[in-house]
Amino acid sequence: MPAVSMILVFAISRVLGTDGLGQYTLAFTYHYFFVTVAPLGLYSVITRDGAQDTERLEDLVNHASTLGVVAALILTPLMAALGPLLGYDRGATTAIVIASLALLPSTLGMLYDGAFVARERMDYLAVVALVENAIKVGLAGPALLLGYGLPTVIALAVVGRFMANVIAVRFLRSLDVRVRLGHRLGLLKELLGAAPTFVAIAIFATLYWRIDVFMLSKMGSVEDVGLYGAAWRLLELALVIPHSFCLSLYPQLAAAVRADHAQLLRLGRLAMRFLAATSLPLAAWITLMAPDVMQMLYGQAFSSAGGTLTILMWTLVPYGWVRYHAYVLIAAELQSIDLALNIILTVVNVTLNLYLIPAYGPWGAGLATLISMVVYAIAQVVYLRWRAPELASALSVNSIPLAGAVAMIALTWPLRGQHIVIRGIAPILIYIGALTGGGFFEREEMAMMRRLGQRCVGILAFRRVIS
Repeated sequence: MPAVSMILVFAISRVLGTDGLGQYTLAFTYHYFFVTVAPLGLYSVITRDGAQDTERLEDLVNHASTLGVVAALILTPLMAALGPLLGYDRGATTAIVIASLALLPSTLGMLYDGAFVARERMDYLAVVALVENAIKVGLAGPALLLGYGLPTVIALAVVGRFMANVIAVRFLRSLDVRVRLGHRLGLLKELLGAAPTFVAIAIFATLYWRIDVFMLSKMGSVEDVGLYGAAWRLLELALVIPHSFCLSLYPQLAAAVRADHAQLLRLGRLAMRFLAATSLPLAAWITLMAPDVMQMLYGQAFSSAGGTLTILMWTLVPYGWVRYHAYVLIAAELQSIDLALNIILTVVNVTLNLYLIPAYGPWGAGLATLISMVVYAIAQVVYLRWRAPELASALSVNSIPLAGAVAMIALTWPLRGQHIVIRGIAPILIYIGALTGGGFFEREEMAMMRRLGQRCVGILAFRRVIS
């Protein structure tokens, strides 16, 4: 989803410049915050309880939808009023008002996504996301290039969200989940009882990821927001890797945490290995290529944000550990602990931003994000080791990915004057060689990859014959 959205972001950055991208980033930052609150955190309840008892899934979705609709209808005018209240210019205010119209369909969409994850139908979730972004980019991109401006772009993004929900409802029907508003008082009370902790987790998690944009918009300039938003979009794209991996494990974690601690430990070891193997090389590669990446994707005006991108991308390493154990805590119904840790994370982040943004601008905001995520990871592991050691996975970095990442930087740093293609491909080849030569993959994993490779070759050969 972020990968497709990035096409639109690139177009905005080149057609409307840093100010236009700043207004777009600001509008969807506020939208992201409100859409985090409106579902009341109940998508986590749908996924956890729906995975444990599939018979309840329909009731959970429908009654959570009732509460979500009420919350969204209350919050939409509040979001629309933010522009004038906070003194933003006319362009930013208009963008915020239009983006507020997506709050209701986005709220329902998040609840539907929780049902897809509970049933482990990630393919449905992916199709819905692609439909939304195909409409947003396929219509909004050309509209922007034809001179229709940012309001039209955001309005078409709202249309994309509505259409995605139509597809999601059809998919849910195929899973025997009939979508309607639930009205059983007992279940509504049960969900409302669970909502405060989950919505508080969502609020503080969102504040952590988005408070820097709010603070930059008031302590810096719209241009600073545009530069930071451009770098942050690439981090958001990279976060898909650990987030999707942990999300795919969540239904299994919810089952294993109750009945099979041995399976939980196996899942934890698997997660730690592959999270390190994906986050370390990506952060190392960006360290080598950040200014070139920013200039190539966004244009010359954004090359100065290369340092911000570098510091942000290293957040990936602790984020993977944090994301996995957050799902474990929720699966074990220890969401109150996850809430406390998110509060700590947000307080540390805000405190650091108050000092670092005035001193260093967008780069300081990125540094605050990285430091606070490291503090969060340490606090999370300390708690798990102290109070719930059976839930914790080893907080360690596999030596082979670490050595590969170090080799990427050490061996390709001298190539800084070479062509961008050489500097971009050489570290990737070095890292792949380190993983395969160092014996990172187990025998069963190698066999699985060979089977996948043979299947891909077979599909390509078949298509050639047909054509």
